[in-house]
Amino acid sequence: MKYEIKPLKLDNGSECLTIIFEDKKLMPLHPFIVDDFSAFAQDYLKTFDKVLSGEVESDSASGNACYFEVNKDKTFVEFLFPPDENTREICTVSTRELRSLMDEWMEKRAEFLKEKK
Repeated sequence: MKYEIKPLKLDNGSECLTIIFEDKKLMPLHPFIVDDFSAFAQDYLKTFDKVLSGEVESDSASGNACYFEVNKDKTFVEFLFPPDENTREICTVSTRELRSLMDEWMEKRAEFLKEKK
């Protein structure tokens, strides 16, 4: 999974942190990370860690923008508000890779917010 985490300058001059995935099939991961994970990080980390540790076989949740289901090997993510209502935006990724990305996002986001102060 190739991606870039970087600041994005908005039209109004403010900046936010974003993530860009090289593979367009991974587009549902953008709102998953930027919106839902940013809002519910501790809950999502617990969910992933319970599955990866074997405490539970699988788990799922729905945030503001995405639904996800975590299994030990793969995680399924669906963006709930696709531009075309008749086309679902879904991707499946390695659970360990996504969990690693979540850690990286938290680190980069903390750095970004610290610089904004």
